[in-house]
Amino acid sequence: IFVNVNKMSTLWTPAKEKDRYGIAIHNYQQEEEPWRIKLTVGECVHILEENGDWYFGFTAKNRGLRGIFPKCYVKIMESIVDKSGPTEVTVLKQPHIVQELTSVLREWGTIWKHLYITHNENFKKIEHSMYELMKNRSQILSGTLPVDELKQVKILVTSKIDMGNKLLGLDMVVRDEHGNILNPEQTSTIQLYKHHEKASERIRKANSEPMNKKVPRP
Repeated sequence: IFVNVNKMSTLWTPAKEKDRYGIAIHNYQQEEEPWRIKLTVGECVHILEENGDWYFGFTAKNRGLRGIFPKCYVKIMESIVDKSGPTEVTVLKQPHIVQELTSVLREWGTIWKHLYITHNENFKKIEHSMYELMKNRSQILSGTLPVDELKQVKILVTSKIDMGNKLLGLDMVVRDEHGNILNPEQTSTIQLYKHHEKASERIRKANSEPMNKKVPRP
């Protein structure tokens, strides 16, 4: 990808509120150049200022290192600026499936440590599933998946989550055919029961397949 370095003036302007959060859609590795920072596909970036074809900011992985990166390597994501605290905090407005993935990975991470300490036989299975779900999360956040592939990835991801929860003895989530979590307050008891039966059947079928089933790449 060609980036016009000459299209950069000495005047940097603060990023607009709606443009402060983005996702890297390409790998950018030119750290040897002055003030450049490395970007990895799917990585979250906080944008502070802009100038021509360039942004100035930092990545979520390394908030202490600030530098510049090309605008064309980043996709701006819808975000919310929280001004309730002493400092402004920009939070990504994430799809429900990403929020669920974040919550699941946090919960599994705690249990995974216990599995390691107790030499549990499921340690490696959960470790591998967590690694796959992390890749899926980055894949979804990148925003590069066509609609049909995104739907397919979402169904595969929710299947992995349900299988992992079953393996860990956690509560089973009742979903519709698209993988969306059903709200018990808005769903009748009969519908919940039917979806619960379908979910149980999906898990039984999935348990006969490898947990590392491949998903389409962007």
